Amino acid sequence: MFLPPPASMSFSAVLVLLVPVFGLMGLGWAAAASRTLPVSVGDALGSYAATIALPVLLFRALATAHFPPVSPWPLWITYFTGVTVAWGSAISPIADSSRATPGSASSPASPRPFPTPR
Repeated sequence: MFLPPPASMSFSAVLVLLVPVFGLMGLGWAAAASRTLPVSVGDALGSYAATIALPVLLFRALATAHFPPVSPWPLWITYFTGVTVAWGSAISPIADSSRATPGSASSPASPRPFPTPR
């Protein structure tokens, strides 16, 4: 499923791609550590990244992706098997507690979700 990197990609090519990314991260860390920018800038930048930048990045990556002509069935079977196991293990305790009889040790003492204030 996963293709190895092309043989022509050298360490220097990877370095050229990674240095700007980690450079920007270091620049942001230095600006925050030196208190050059106020905290509100970080909140605004985080909001921008989550609501605009990441969705655009994901859309662009998927729109320009070139998928190999491989059958996706093994991937789908593996993915949905994992989802089914995770969902089943998460929902099993909930389903078991809903079948508890009133007054048993596993049933809640009060049917109300929150205790009443005193």
